[in-house]
Amino acid sequence: MKQLQKFFFILAISLSLNIPSYAESPVWKVSKGDDFIFLGGTIHLLSEKDYPLPEAFQVAYSKTDNVVLEADIEGLGAAELQQKLLNAISYQDHRALSNVLDREVYGQLDVLLKERNLSIAVFDKFTPAGAIMAITQFELQRLGLIGGDGVDTHFAKLADKDAKESLFLETVDEQISFIKSMNSLEPNTVVKSGINEIESIKTIWQDLLDAWRKGDLEKLEELGIEDMRNRFPALYQTMLAKRNNEWLNDIDRLMTNQEKEFILVGALHMAGNDGLIAQLKRKGFTLEQLD
Repeated sequence: MKQLQKFFFILAISLSLNIPSYAESPVWKVSKGDDFIFLGGTIHLLSEKDYPLPEAFQVAYSKTDNVVLEADIEGLGAAELQQKLLNAISYQDHRALSNVLDREVYGQLDVLLKERNLSIAVFDKFTPAGAIMAITQFELQRLGLIGGDGVDTHFAKLADKDAKESLFLETVDEQISFIKSMNSLEPNTVVKSGINEIESIKTIWQDLLDAWRKGDLEKLEELGIEDMRNRFPALYQTMLAKRNNEWLNDIDRLMTNQEKEFILVGALHMAGNDGLIAQLKRKGFTLEQLD
Protein backbone atom coordinates (compact mmCIF):
# COMPACT_ATOMS: atom_id res chain seq x y z
CA MET A 1 0.00 0.00 0.00
CA LYS A 2 2.70 2.45 0.95
CA GLN A 3 4.46 2.21 -2.41
CA LEU A 4 1.40 3.18 -4.45
CA GLN A 5 0.49 5.93 -2.00
CA LYS A 6 4.01 7.32 -2.22
CA PHE A 7 3.95 7.46 -6.00
CA PHE A 8 0.38 8.66 -6.09
CA PHE A 9 0.99 11.49 -3.63
CA ILE A 10 3.58 12.97 -5.93
CA LEU A 11 0.96 13.02 -8.69
CA ALA A 12 -1.96 14.12 -6.60
CA ILE A 13 -0.91 17.60 -5.53
CA SER A 14 -3.94 19.37 -6.71
CA LEU A 15 -6.28 22.20 -7.55
CA SER A 16 -6.98 25.98 -7.39
CA LEU A 17 -8.74 28.35 -5.02
CA ASN A 18 -10.83 31.52 -5.08
CA ILE A 19 -12.33 31.18 -1.59
CA PRO A 20 -10.84 32.32 1.74
CA SER A 21 -8.93 29.85 3.91
CA TYR A 22 -8.40 29.79 7.64
CA ALA A 23 -5.60 28.53 9.90
CA GLU A 24 -7.62 25.75 11.50
CA SER A 25 -7.28 22.15 10.28
CA PRO A 26 -7.62 20.06 7.11
CA VAL A 27 -10.97 18.62 8.26
CA TRP A 28 -14.43 19.93 7.38
CA LYS A 29 -17.94 19.03 8.49
CA VAL A 30 -20.20 19.01 5.43
CA SER A 31 -23.92 19.21 6.14
CA LYS A 32 -27.31 19.82 4.60
CA GLY A 33 -30.19 19.89 7.05
CA ASP A 34 -29.72 17.07 9.55
CA ASP A 35 -27.46 15.05 7.24
CA PHE A 36 -23.68 15.37 7.47
CA ILE A 37 -20.36 13.75 6.70
CA PHE A 38 -16.79 14.72 7.59
CA LEU A 39 -14.23 15.40 4.87
CA GLY A 40 -10.51 15.26 5.65
CA GLY A 41 -7.56 16.24 3.52
CA THR A 42 -4.72 13.76 3.84
CA ILE A 43 -1.01 13.47 3.25
CA HIS A 44 -0.13 10.03 1.91
CA LEU A 45 3.47 10.26 3.15
CA LEU A 46 4.51 11.19 6.66
CA SER A 47 7.38 10.63 9.06
CA GLU A 48 7.02 9.73 12.72
CA LYS A 49 7.64 13.35 13.76
CA ASP A 50 4.46 14.40 11.91
CA TYR A 51 2.38 12.59 14.54
CA PRO A 52 0.16 13.18 16.39
CA LEU A 53 -2.22 14.35 13.69
CA PRO A 54 -4.29 17.51 14.16
CA GLU A 55 -6.95 16.81 16.80
CA ALA A 56 -9.76 17.46 14.30
CA PHE A 57 -9.05 14.09 12.66
CA GLN A 58 -9.83 12.19 15.84
CA VAL A 59 -12.89 14.35 16.53
CA ALA A 60 -14.33 13.53 13.10
CA TYR A 61 -13.41 9.84 13.39
CA SER A 62 -15.13 9.52 16.77
CA LYS A 63 -18.40 10.89 15.37
CA THR A 64 -18.63 8.64 12.31
CA ASP A 65 -19.45 5.02 11.63
CA ASN A 66 -17.27 4.35 8.58
CA VAL A 67 -14.16 5.67 6.88
CA VAL A 68 -14.05 6.27 3.12
CA LEU A 69 -10.63 6.08 1.45
CA GLU A 70 -9.48 6.63 -2.11
CA ALA A 71 -8.85 2.94 -2.91
CA ASP A 72 -8.50 -0.47 -1.28
CA ILE A 73 -4.77 -0.73 -1.84
CA GLU A 74 -4.24 -3.02 1.13
CA GLY A 75 -6.74 -5.44 -0.37
CA LEU A 76 -4.37 -6.20 -3.24
CA GLY A 77 -1.47 -8.57 -2.62
CA ALA A 78 1.89 -6.86 -2.31
CA ALA A 79 3.50 -8.77 -5.20
CA GLU A 80 0.56 -8.13 -7.53
CA LEU A 81 0.48 -4.45 -6.59
CA GLN A 82 4.20 -4.02 -7.19
CA GLN A 83 3.95 -5.68 -10.61
CA LYS A 84 1.00 -3.53 -11.67
CA LEU A 85 2.82 -0.41 -10.55
CA LEU A 86 6.08 -1.41 -12.22
CA ASN A 87 4.26 -2.04 -15.49
CA ALA A 88 2.63 1.39 -15.27
CA ILE A 89 5.90 3.27 -14.90
CA SER A 90 8.18 1.20 -17.15
CA TYR A 91 8.63 0.86 -20.89
CA GLN A 92 7.62 -2.56 -22.20
CA ASP A 93 9.24 -2.10 -25.65
CA HIS A 94 12.51 -0.81 -27.14
CA ARG A 95 12.19 2.61 -25.51
CA ALA A 96 14.36 3.70 -22.59
CA LEU A 97 15.43 6.98 -21.03
CA SER A 98 18.65 6.81 -23.00
CA ASN A 99 16.79 6.93 -26.34
CA VAL A 100 13.75 9.12 -25.56
CA LEU A 101 15.48 12.01 -23.78
CA ASP A 102 17.54 14.70 -25.47
CA ARG A 103 21.25 14.29 -24.75
CA GLU A 104 21.36 17.48 -22.67
CA VAL A 105 18.41 16.46 -20.47
CA TYR A 106 19.76 12.93 -20.07
CA GLY A 107 23.06 14.44 -18.94
CA GLN A 108 21.32 16.67 -16.39
CA LEU A 109 19.54 13.67 -14.94
CA ASP A 110 22.80 11.71 -14.83
CA VAL A 111 24.46 14.53 -12.85
CA LEU A 112 21.57 14.65 -10.38
CA LEU A 113 21.78 10.92 -9.77
CA LYS A 114 25.58 10.82 -9.46
CA GLU A 115 25.34 13.48 -6.75
CA ARG A 116 23.18 11.00 -4.85
CA ASN A 117 25.42 8.00 -5.59
CA LEU A 118 22.83 6.49 -7.92
CA SER A 119 23.37 5.08 -11.40
CA ILE A 120 21.19 6.30 -14.23
CA ALA A 121 21.32 2.77 -15.69
CA VAL A 122 19.07 1.59 -12.83
CA PHE A 123 16.30 3.87 -14.11
CA ASP A 124 16.83 3.41 -17.86
CA LYS A 125 13.69 1.33 -18.50
CA PHE A 126 11.50 3.61 -16.40
CA THR A 127 9.29 6.06 -18.24
CA PRO A 128 10.33 9.68 -17.62
CA ALA A 129 7.42 10.19 -15.22
CA GLY A 130 8.18 6.88 -13.50
CA ALA A 131 11.85 7.76 -13.08
CA ILE A 132 11.04 11.16 -11.58
CA MET A 133 8.53 9.61 -9.17
CA ALA A 134 11.02 6.94 -8.07
CA ILE A 135 13.84 9.45 -7.63
CA THR A 136 11.55 11.82 -5.72
CA GLN A 137 10.64 9.03 -3.33
CA PHE A 138 14.32 8.24 -2.83
CA GLU A 139 15.08 11.90 -2.16
CA LEU A 140 12.31 12.17 0.44
CA GLN A 141 13.66 9.09 2.18
CA ARG A 142 17.26 10.30 1.93
CA LEU A 143 16.33 13.57 3.62
CA GLY A 144 14.39 11.74 6.34
CA LEU A 145 11.13 13.41 5.32
CA ILE A 146 9.07 10.22 4.97
CA GLY A 147 9.09 6.76 6.47
CA GLY A 148 5.97 6.29 8.57
CA ASP A 149 2.34 5.71 7.74
CA GLY A 150 0.38 8.40 5.97
CA VAL A 151 -3.02 9.61 7.17
CA ASP A 152 -4.88 7.12 4.97
CA THR A 153 -2.97 4.12 6.27
CA HIS A 154 -3.33 5.33 9.84
CA PHE A 155 -7.12 5.45 9.64
CA ALA A 156 -7.41 2.25 7.62
CA LYS A 157 -5.61 0.44 10.45
CA LEU A 158 -7.65 2.25 13.11
CA ALA A 159 -10.94 1.40 11.41
CA ASP A 160 -9.93 -2.25 11.20
CA LYS A 161 -9.03 -2.28 14.89
CA ASP A 162 -12.32 -0.60 15.86
CA ALA A 163 -14.44 -2.79 13.53
CA LYS A 164 -15.54 0.19 11.46
CA GLU A 165 -16.21 -0.45 7.78
CA SER A 166 -13.82 0.95 5.17
CA LEU A 167 -15.40 2.11 1.90
CA PHE A 168 -13.57 3.17 -1.27
CA LEU A 169 -14.01 5.82 -3.94
CA GLU A 170 -11.87 4.16 -6.63
CA THR A 171 -10.34 0.84 -7.55
CA VAL A 172 -6.60 0.19 -7.48
CA ASP A 173 -6.64 -0.26 -11.26
CA GLU A 174 -8.22 3.17 -11.66
CA GLN A 175 -5.50 4.74 -9.54
CA ILE A 176 -2.78 3.02 -11.54
CA SER A 177 -4.41 4.24 -14.76
CA PHE A 178 -4.01 7.80 -13.49
CA ILE A 179 -0.31 7.15 -12.98
CA LYS A 180 -0.05 5.74 -16.51
CA SER A 181 -1.62 8.91 -17.90
CA MET A 182 1.58 10.77 -17.05
CA ASN A 183 3.42 8.71 -19.66
CA SER A 184 1.72 10.72 -22.42
CA LEU A 185 3.54 13.91 -21.37
CA GLU A 186 6.54 15.19 -23.33
CA PRO A 187 9.54 13.31 -21.85
CA ASN A 188 12.07 16.15 -21.70
CA THR A 189 9.58 18.53 -20.12
CA VAL A 190 8.72 15.98 -17.43
CA VAL A 191 12.36 15.31 -16.56
CA LYS A 192 13.47 18.95 -16.54
CA SER A 193 10.52 19.93 -14.35
CA GLY A 194 11.19 16.95 -12.08
CA ILE A 195 14.87 17.81 -11.64
CA ASN A 196 13.96 21.34 -10.52
CA GLU A 197 11.43 20.03 -8.00
CA ILE A 198 13.78 17.40 -6.59
CA GLU A 199 16.50 19.98 -6.00
CA SER A 200 14.13 22.14 -3.94
CA ILE A 201 12.11 19.36 -2.33
CA LYS A 202 13.22 19.85 1.27
CA THR A 203 11.82 23.39 1.47
CA ILE A 204 8.72 22.62 -0.58
CA TRP A 205 7.88 19.54 1.48
CA GLN A 206 8.00 21.36 4.81
CA ASP A 207 5.93 24.25 3.45
CA LEU A 208 3.40 21.74 2.11
CA LEU A 209 3.12 19.97 5.47
CA ASP A 210 2.64 23.29 7.28
CA ALA A 211 -0.12 24.32 4.87
CA TRP A 212 -1.79 20.92 5.20
CA ARG A 213 -1.88 20.98 9.01
CA LYS A 214 -3.51 24.42 8.97
CA GLY A 215 -5.96 23.63 6.19
CA ASP A 216 -4.44 26.59 4.30
CA LEU A 217 -5.98 26.05 0.87
CA GLU A 218 -4.44 29.12 -0.73
CA LYS A 219 -0.94 27.96 0.18
CA LEU A 220 -1.66 24.45 -1.08
CA GLU A 221 -2.70 25.92 -4.40
CA GLU A 222 0.47 27.96 -4.64
CA LEU A 223 2.73 25.04 -3.80
CA GLY A 224 1.15 22.19 -5.65
CA ILE A 225 -1.45 23.30 -8.14
CA GLU A 226 -0.45 26.26 -10.23
CA ASP A 227 2.38 24.62 -12.15
CA MET A 228 0.36 21.52 -13.05
CA ARG A 229 -2.68 23.53 -14.07
CA ASN A 230 -0.64 25.93 -16.22
CA ARG A 231 1.92 23.57 -17.75
CA PHE A 232 0.01 20.29 -17.89
CA PRO A 233 -3.70 21.16 -18.22
CA ALA A 234 -4.72 17.74 -19.59
CA LEU A 235 -3.02 15.99 -16.68
CA TYR A 236 -4.67 18.42 -14.26
CA GLN A 237 -8.06 17.43 -15.63
CA THR A 238 -7.32 13.71 -15.45
CA MET A 239 -5.66 13.64 -12.05
CA LEU A 240 -7.72 16.22 -10.22
CA ALA A 241 -10.73 17.95 -11.72
CA LYS A 242 -12.48 14.90 -13.20
CA ARG A 243 -11.87 12.79 -10.11
CA ASN A 244 -13.29 15.51 -7.86
CA ASN A 245 -16.44 15.60 -9.97
CA GLU A 246 -16.85 11.85 -9.59
CA TRP A 247 -16.32 12.08 -5.84
CA LEU A 248 -19.03 14.74 -5.53
CA ASN A 249 -21.53 12.14 -6.71
CA ASP A 250 -20.29 9.78 -4.00
CA ILE A 251 -20.61 12.49 -1.36
CA ASP A 252 -24.20 13.17 -2.44
CA ARG A 253 -25.01 9.48 -2.09
CA LEU A 254 -23.26 9.03 1.27
CA MET A 255 -24.84 12.15 2.71
CA THR A 256 -28.31 10.61 2.74
CA ASN A 257 -27.65 7.10 4.04
CA GLN A 258 -28.28 5.91 7.58
CA GLU A 259 -24.65 5.96 8.71
CA LYS A 260 -22.11 8.76 9.02
CA GLU A 261 -18.87 8.70 7.04
CA PHE A 262 -15.42 10.24 7.39
CA ILE A 263 -14.11 10.70 3.84
CA LEU A 264 -10.32 10.96 3.50
CA VAL A 265 -8.70 12.10 0.23
CA GLY A 266 -5.49 13.87 -0.76
CA ALA A 267 -5.37 17.34 0.81
CA LEU A 268 -5.10 19.24 -2.43
CA HIS A 269 -8.39 17.81 -3.65
CA MET A 270 -9.92 20.19 -1.11
CA ALA A 271 -8.71 23.34 -2.85
CA GLY A 272 -9.63 25.31 -5.93
CA ASN A 273 -12.61 26.17 -8.04
CA ASP A 274 -12.55 22.55 -9.17
CA GLY A 275 -11.87 21.37 -5.62
CA LEU A 276 -14.28 19.69 -3.28
CA ILE A 277 -14.69 22.57 -0.83
CA ALA A 278 -15.62 25.18 -3.43
CA GLN A 279 -17.88 22.80 -5.33
CA LEU A 280 -19.72 21.63 -2.21
CA LYS A 281 -20.41 25.25 -1.28
CA ARG A 282 -21.76 25.94 -4.74
CA LYS A 283 -24.06 22.93 -4.39
CA GLY A 284 -25.62 24.45 -1.29
CA PHE A 285 -23.90 22.43 1.46
CA THR A 286 -22.88 24.06 4.71
CA LEU A 287 -19.18 23.66 5.48
CA GLU A 288 -17.49 24.10 8.84
CA GLN A 289 -13.71 23.88 9.08
CA LEU A 290 -12.83 22.18 12.35
CA ASP A 291 -10.30 23.60 14.81
